[in-house]
Amino acid sequence: TQEKDVGKVLDFILRGGLKGVTGNEICASIRSIKKKDRDSIIEDLVFANKIIVVKDTSKPGRPKTTLYGRKFAPKKELSNAN
Repeated sequence: TQEKDVGKVLDFILRGGLKGVTGNEICASIRSIKKKDRDSIIEDLVFANKIIVVKDTSKPGRPKTTLYGRKFAPKKELSNAN
């Protein structure tokens, strides 16, 4: 089931395309996976270089987290990730 959950999260993020997927959208859409497991899967995907996580700290308060598939990530984020 772990591999199925990883596939489910990765597919959802890749469907976001160039717009990306916010952390809130993932939580709302994939409720069948526990938060702890979902966070662990996202960390593993970042470590495996499959996705990019971008935090927008331009506004005060909690930063907006957007996740992109590696091939859809904004070019400036790719240069920062390497």
